[in-house]
Amino acid sequence: MRIKSIIFAGGFALMINAATAQNVAPGSLGYYNDALRFSQTRFGGTARFQGIAGANTALGGDVSSAFVNPAGLGMLRKSEMTFSFAGNTANTRSSFLGETISAGNFNLNLNHLGLHFSSDKGAESTVRGSTFAITMTRNNDFQELIDYRGTNNRNSIVDYFLDRTDGRVPWSDLDDELRNGIFSLEGLAYATYLINPFFGDNTTRNSYESFVPLAPTIQAENINRSGAQSQWNLAYGLNIKDKFYLGAGLGIATLRYSQDKVYTETVINSTAPLPGGQRLPLNNLELTEKNRQTGTGINANIGVILRPTDFFRIGASVTTPTVYRITDSYEAQLAVLYNNYPFTEFRNGQPIIRVLSNERARTDMIESRYTMRTPMRINGGAAFILGKQGFITADVELVDYSSARFSNPDPNFSFAGDNATISSIYRSAVNMRFGGEARFGNYRLRGGYARYQNPMQDANDNLSRSFITFGGGLRKENFFLDAAVITSFFDSRYRIYRLPQNEPTVNMSSSRIGLTVTAGFSI
Repeated sequence: MRIKSIIFAGGFALMINAATAQNVAPGSLGYYNDALRFSQTRFGGTARFQGIAGANTALGGDVSSAFVNPAGLGMLRKSEMTFSFAGNTANTRSSFLGETISAGNFNLNLNHLGLHFSSDKGAESTVRGSTFAITMTRNNDFQELIDYRGTNNRNSIVDYFLDRTDGRVPWSDLDDELRNGIFSLEGLAYATYLINPFFGDNTTRNSYESFVPLAPTIQAENINRSGAQSQWNLAYGLNIKDKFYLGAGLGIATLRYSQDKVYTETVINSTAPLPGGQRLPLNNLELTEKNRQTGTGINANIGVILRPTDFFRIGASVTTPTVYRITDSYEAQLAVLYNNYPFTEFRNGQPIIRVLSNERARTDMIESRYTMRTPMRINGGAAFILGKQGFITADVELVDYSSARFSNPDPNFSFAGDNATISSIYRSAVNMRFGGEARFGNYRLRGGYARYQNPMQDANDNLSRSFITFGGGLRKENFFLDAAVITSFFDSRYRIYRLPQNEPTVNMSSSRIGLTVTAGFSI
């Protein structure tokens, strides 16, 4: 089982890279991609919080403080219940070999829940108030639909299969997969005759060849991703003389991620007769992959806010690394359509002619469990209160993405390569958030901007993100209603498969637009 896991993960990882650097450590299985996916979170919470781009470290006074800086709970004066719903549109524009295709999808979700119990002990007490809060915050959304298509004159996925196996994988290993259950992409290619033993190698017996035309082909893929990360927080905040606020909390995090991929290659002019009336051996192939990940984790946070004057506040908070236990499942199927090609294979040393037509193979369902530790997050911020007219606030967040780690795999295999890759391709990043609110009687108008720095050491893999937000709200004595629009923009690259040179790469520009509506009631 250990060997199966290593071969499977190595093959699968190279097919899912959304963005990688060249210096991937030997033995990496691809989990370093997950380390970034589950660490590069977004701001969530109430519409008020999102309307100012999440810049709430020093501001406080919102139940969403339980997620970022629980000291801000100490500013709440009365008990309330809040809930938020959100609609999100994700659009991706993919450019591949001169062709550009746009795709998008839409989803609705419960974005936030909050319940807090506040006590106000009056101006005569040293501890003038306290709040206990229970919140749920959706802080990452994996919703994405990607389509691309292009004519590749340089290579084919068959080149990838040959590069992975030729001179490296003994014939006996792939024969063992055919007998006992396929668990690698190379095994699928072997089972469907895309790669075959090269019998000119009678010594090491680990050389392979292919009879199919390798290029040009029309390459296309549909990738459908979904899922989210959310966190339940139990937090407590204190107000000491309206000058000093302390808070601490416990977070229970959850994640679920799904990816369905359908990759096709179609040989150009595959059905046109060649001289002599023959046709090219291969018509097309289709590789289908399904990956599911679910996990539960735990973290803690502490925070402080100083309010030296009525118009100025500074705050800081620390959130410990989140330690997840994740269950991962994967399966794949390969369908290859040949043009009734006569192929000679050897059984017990005897040649047998097999006419290849519609060949199919699939992997076993492969499951694993492991521990993932995401980075610590350190936040600092300042807020300027403009009397009853509104406020301006700013945050700085430090995240060391290179500190993420994997451990405790079941079945047992090594994460040494992935952990080394995480250290070498990721870096510390500074995320900045700015927001403001203007007040007009019972009405509020908000806006914000956030810039999340590139977490990659290689500047060619730029995964920085920008967010622009705006919103508004209505405040009554025992009720409030807020809305926020959140837009984000980022670019990325998708390597279809890895080769020593001429890797086919898709350039993607993504945008997201979300609307969050929050209602709150005094209790």
